[in-house]
Amino acid sequence: MPPAPPNIMLIIADDFGVHHLGCATPGSAGFFQTPQLDRLAAEGVRLARAYATAPACSPARASLYTGLHPARLHLTDFIPGSEVINPPLLAPAWQRGLPVAAVTLGDVLKARGYATAHFGKWQLAPDYNDRPGRPMDPESQGFDEVFVTRKPVPDADPETDPHHVHELTARTIDFVTRPRSQPFFCVLAHNAVHRPEIAPAGLVARYAARPGADAAVNRPVLAAMIDEIDRATGRLLDGLRAAGRDRDTLCWHYPHYHHLGLAPAGAIRMGDFKLIEWFEVALGAVGAIGPAVELFDLKADPGETRNLVYEMPERCVEMRSRLRVWRRSVGAQEMRLNPTYDPSAPTRLLPRAGDSAPARVP
Repeated sequence: MPPAPPNIMLIIADDFGVHHLGCATPGSAGFFQTPQLDRLAAEGVRLARAYATAPACSPARASLYTGLHPARLHLTDFIPGSEVINPPLLAPAWQRGLPVAAVTLGDVLKARGYATAHFGKWQLAPDYNDRPGRPMDPESQGFDEVFVTRKPVPDADPETDPHHVHELTARTIDFVTRPRSQPFFCVLAHNAVHRPEIAPAGLVARYAARPGADAAVNRPVLAAMIDEIDRATGRLLDGLRAAGRDRDTLCWHYPHYHHLGLAPAGAIRMGDFKLIEWFEVALGAVGAIGPAVELFDLKADPGETRNLVYEMPERCVEMRSRLRVWRRSVGAQEMRLNPTYDPSAPTRLLPRAGDSAPARVP
């Protein structure tokens, strides 16, 4: 008799970096406290070379849910994206929403008899709002039970759960512990620890008093937000155990981190080596400076501080060629030179709703 299909619990934390995990950063003097996530890592599998498929939320999520690379989906920026004034290169007409025809994990598992749910951040539709029945929203992508949230306003009350960490966790616990005869697939997609950085004052004060607290890396408010994610994960795991679901549930912790770069680029990793191709320089944009490619040995230099492009030219040629072949194979959309670009004028990002002024690109 075949084994019963497992329950699947997928947890996503937005902008969560690998250095935010206590178990992954022994050199950080233990500033970030994540005992529940550390326990999950110790009891499961840690993937030391796992990457998000894009350094931005929407394309990485689309790829995770569909198994397709953002380049193949033509969904290569966060939704709704930024409009740029006077860019050296013109971005392609990319897909600003999950393609309606895309088959998601929710679709596949629902067809196999799973009860499906999505709680939290989606950001795969043209706007942040969930409109049940609209293509590209989770209800149309295989999820039966849905509760969509968005990031809070910057001046939200930190004592009211502005990032919905506790509300989303409570909804998830309710869903995964209900008696049912069918297996479940549940996505818990936290808005935290994405900005704005907001956390309860008492928790912030506790981290502000810890050795190593600073305004750049070991930020007390960020640490407090991470602490809340960690505690919430512990409550969820305890709920699964109490309901007897912990032994038949596959848990993924997906630390979805990104830092939106201001210069367009592509990258490839082969073994220990990573090559980055900077498109402005590679395409000969007026005024572009710096190397067209950079090469790093991630085993010897995980911080990417030493460019080996001149020491290993043959490896650079091979990896750059592989990257270009791959782009063609998936039908990736290419950038092109902007014929009206004025190098004497600044390049600026047009403000979006809630922004106070255009962002200037150095």
